[in-house]
This record gives sequence, structure tokens and C-alpha cells, in this order.
Amino acid sequence: MRYFVVLITILPLFLPAQAFDSLIHQAWKNNPAVQAHNFQLEAATAGISEAKALYGPTANFGIQYSLARGGRSINLPIGDLLNPVYATLNQLTQSQSFPQIANTKEQFLPDNFYDAKVRIMQPVYYPDLALNKMVQKNQAEIKKLEIRAFRRLLARDIMQAAIQYNSAQYAIGIYASTDTLLQEAKRVNNSMIRNGMTLPSAQNRIEDQITSVHAQQTELSAQQLNALDYLSVLTGKTVNASEVRNISTTALPPLPPKPSAQREEIQQLERAIEMRKLSVQKENQFYIPRIGAQLDLGSQAFNFGFSPYALLGINMDLNLYDNKKHQWRKSAAQAQVNSLESEKTYAMQQMNMLQMTSIRNLESAIEQAKAFEQRITTSEKTYREVFSRYKQGMSNYIELLDAQEQWTQAQLRTNMAIQNAWLKWSEYIYNAAIYPVE
Repeated sequence: MRYFVVLITILPLFLPAQAFDSLIHQAWKNNPAVQAHNFQLEAATAGISEAKALYGPTANFGIQYSLARGGRSINLPIGDLLNPVYATLNQLTQSQSFPQIANTKEQFLPDNFYDAKVRIMQPVYYPDLALNKMVQKNQAEIKKLEIRAFRRLLARDIMQAAIQYNSAQYAIGIYASTDTLLQEAKRVNNSMIRNGMTLPSAQNRIEDQITSVHAQQTELSAQQLNALDYLSVLTGKTVNASEVRNISTTALPPLPPKPSAQREEIQQLERAIEMRKLSVQKENQFYIPRIGAQLDLGSQAFNFGFSPYALLGINMDLNLYDNKKHQWRKSAAQAQVNSLESEKTYAMQQMNMLQMTSIRNLESAIEQAKAFEQRITTSEKTYREVFSRYKQGMSNYIELLDAQEQWTQAQLRTNMAIQNAWLKWSEYIYNAAIYPVE
């Protein structure tokens, strides 16, 4: 029972925002700018997968073939060394089994030689790979936060466009009621003119007022169409008027709950700080060795022969000295960390100020609208009394038109005050990050 009471208490606070859900979710799905951000997120996510893949082996195939003439060479006196021995052996064996050999000259450059191999490389210990993966993850998170921030802004714009559309619709209704009153006054005035109770000039004044009302209705209709077109642009589809009219903004909005979430802009700065700290950490690992393994499987031979081989190697790369360049890079990265932390502090102060300002503006707008609502009843009562006296010939048409104008203006000002309250409500919902963003 206790949870039911709590639910009933907080549910009305979220219902106004939920009324906009349909249009907002359509915009999140169809808006071209959101889709562009989504593609950018896909690219950032692919960067994470690539960073993970760097831990695995890579293999490539290569072949080298060379023809050579000239260059350095070496004389090999093979004939001078072996021919005396071969001559002695031929004498002993009474045969020519051991032919004479000429001296040779070999060039250092390989001629008609090929080397074909598959090289497999595997990182064994590369600290930079872990840092790179963390950087890619932070970049993807920043991109997600950018999408959330844009969606939140899009939700606010949709709320405000729908509020303006409905406000124009309500104003058109007010002018329609005013037109009905003026038409009734015109009918009564015609009757009074026929009976000689008033002058014909009164009829002209009423007709001028009717024309002015029709002009206001035309202007408001144009404002409605503009708001509807803007909603269509935001949602990426044609929005029907019925979709907007289903959102009720005639009553004053309730005060939203206190914010519990953090704006995406602050979270983006936090991620940026983490990335800069990774840059500092990278420079701290300057003297840590990098170790990798390499395996070559292939064949190399002259004259297109086949002579397979396998070669396994372990390599280590160790930085010894760079004239303090890495220390200066570390100092620069740390300065950027300090700068971003100061920027975050300032941004949080701005966000808090915006929240406090927007909630005060909302409370003030609600109180102003309540004050205007009381004037409607008073001005309506005044109009009814003046109209009754006018039909009896006890009031002139100027008093009637003035009472009608006061009643119309009271309704319009109340409508504008309610619209202003809803606009302030949408600003607070945005500044306080209350609306749930996927």
C-alpha cells in the first residue's frame, strides 16, 4: 500500500513529459542528424574492435626476386687449390676421374635469386595496446554522450514546438468564441437599429472588430502551420495535426521533481579527462620494454629452386634516451588534464545556475498564469452584465466592445501565460536532465 501511495504521488510529475513521448521517439528514430551521429558511433565502436584485434597475430606474404650484374665480387682460387690434388689422384688411378677445375669469381649481389615467405607477428608485451583500447572505449563513450545530448536537445525542441502549436490552437478557439460574441452583438445591434434605439455607426465598429478577429485567426493559423512544419523537420516525417492536439497543455504544468541525473556535457568532460590521463600514463611507460615474436616460413633459392626454411625471432624495443621529450609531452598532457578539470568545475557551476534559474522562472510563470486565470472570470462577468444592459438600451456599444475586448484579452493573456509556463517547464526539464534519454 505504501508503494502504491508513493507511485500515485510521483506519477503526475512524469505524465506531462510522457505526453510528448510519441513525437520524441519518432524524432530519435528518423531525424537525419541523429542518424548521422549513430553512424559516427558505429565508427567509434569499430575502433574498439580494432584495438582489441591488435592483441592478436598478423600474417602477410611477401616475395622478393632479384637479378644482378656487377657490384662487389670475390675471387675463389678453387682450381689452384684442387687441381694439383686432382692431378695426383689421376696419376695414381691411371684415369681422368678428377677433372681440372677453373678458378671462380662470385659477386655479392644475388643473381636469379628469390625469397618467398609468410611472416607471422605476435605482440607479446605491448603496454601501449591496453592504453589504446581504453582510449578507443572513451572515444566511443563520448560519442554516445554526444548522441544523448543531441537527443535531449531534440526532445526540448519538440516539446516547445508542440506547445507553441497548441497555444496557437487555443488562441484560435478564443478568437472563434469572440467572433461568436461579436456576431451576437451584431444581430442585437441590427435589431436595435431597426427599432431606433442606436445609431448605424455602432454596426460599423462591430464589423471592424469582427474583421480584426478574422485577421488574428489567419495569423495564428500560419503560426500553427509553421510549428507543424518544424515538427515534421525534427521528427523526419510528416506530422499530423491530430498527433500534436493529443498533447494537452491547457492546464498549468506541475513542478517537476528534483534532478537526479547529470547532464551529458559534464560526463563528456569526465571522459575527456580520463583520456588525457591515459596520455600521462603512456609517457610514464616510456622506459618499459616492448616485446614481440616473429616467425618466417618460406623458401629461398637460386634459379627457381626450392629450399624451405623456418625462422623464429623475439624482438625487444627499449627506449633509453630522448632528450626529455617524453617528459615535456607528459607535462603538456597533465596541463590539459588540469585545464579540463577546471572547465568541468566551471561547467558544473553553469549547469547548477541554469537549473536554479529555470526552476525559479517556472515557478514565477506558474504564479503569473494563476493570476491571469482569475481575471477571466471577472472579465466574463463584466461582459455579461454590459451585454445585458446593452440589449436594454442602458449601455452604449463602446462599453460593450470594451467589455468584450477585456474578456478576450484576459483569455489571450492567460493562454500566453500558460504557454510561457509550459515553455519554462520544457527548459527546466532540459536543463535539469529530467527527461529519460535512451
